[in-house]
Amino acid sequence: MTNSEYHASPEISNSDLKLFAESPRKLELKKLGELEQEQTQALALGSALHKLVLERESFASEYAVLENCDRRTKAGKAYYDEFCQKNAGKEILSADVFAQICAMEQSIYSIPRVRELLSSGVAEKPFFAELNGVKCKCKVDFLSTSTNALIDVKTTSSLKDFKRAMGAFGYFTQASFYADILEKNGIQIDSVFFIVVEKTAPFLTGIFRIDYADLDGGREIYSKRLQKLKFCRENGFYPPLYENIALNYNGDFIYEMELVVKPSFYDIERG
Repeated sequence: MTNSEYHASPEISNSDLKLFAESPRKLELKKLGELEQEQTQALALGSALHKLVLERESFASEYAVLENCDRRTKAGKAYYDEFCQKNAGKEILSADVFAQICAMEQSIYSIPRVRELLSSGVAEKPFFAELNGVKCKCKVDFLSTSTNALIDVKTTSSLKDFKRAMGAFGYFTQASFYADILEKNGIQIDSVFFIVVEKTAPFLTGIFRIDYADLDGGREIYSKRLQKLKFCRENGFYPPLYENIALNYNGDFIYEMELVVKPSFYDIERG
């Protein structure tokens, strides 16, 4: 299954649930193909790094590195146009970005524990299962067959802040969602590792571990989201905000907002 085929499949992914928790209506529009999703620079960098770290043998078939050229000049524009024609269908990386992800990869593999975790297993493999009555999917970065571990490669601006970001970005929920889908496929996960590398020199790398017993919190979150998604589907109701969903929905919802009026400078001066 290609990456495009995976993303086009109708099952619900963890990213879908995250979008649903922001706006049920946005998820419905996405599934209908009516929501434009921008490929950010951070996502593009992460995808290229994943390919280099986990599937290096196929990197050159999907990515092309463009040497620095001045496209304002006639020669530079001609070189760029010819390069794009020769590499049609590939993602184009600048020489600077390629050097950046190469340095990040070297940092990742400089750690013996990382080399051990990534020594044997399968990379970027999709799995499908039904959770809480909803057909779901996940695509694991790396499944370590030697350690029964789920490996996820992440980038960060700061290792120091990553632990706090794990909750903010829903990484515990993602880990639970993936582990439970794998379990439905007969694969028992003992632990989840996040291999995290900084995006700037010296490209520090750290390993964060979540034991299987610690996944209950994330499981509770994704289960509630799936329950509400089922409700929305059964009632044909996709409100703009997640908090608009009520399991006793009667057809109306009202935004309740508190109006806060700050005193003016004149009021303060008057005491």
